Amino acid sequence: MNIEPHVASLELSKELEKYVKLDTCFYWVGNGFEPNVMWEVGSLEDFGNIKPTDKQVFPAPLASEISDIIVGRLQIDRYINSGSEWGIFWRENMHMVCNTHKEYSSTEVEGYAKMLIYLYENKLIKENK
Repeated sequence: MNIEPHVASLELSKELEKYVKLDTCFYWVGNGFEPNVMWEVGSLEDFGNIKPTDKQVFPAPLASEISDIIVGRLQIDRYINSGSEWGIFWRENMHMVCNTHKEYSSTEVEGYAKMLIYLYENKLIKENK
């Protein structure tokens, strides 16, 4: 089974790592030297002697792993628009002021990853490193 469509992209995974320590089942693992690194995604067991702390290893979280960080802290809604686009919405009602933000993506995991990055960048949730 190809796991790549079910995990956050390498770019979003690198961005997420700045803000949160992810306990995930899958990792992006680089093979080679910059600028010609070949990236693959899989479990650590798939790659042999790789550790999550190695330089060319980044967590590749699933949508459920990202949403677990958010759920219970903020109100997040999701929907599928016309079967091909995910919408992830954040709402916060405080003192009759409603703050909202929307992220759209072709996959659920990308939408959740973008939303979590937005929330961290705007200090709407605290870093979890």
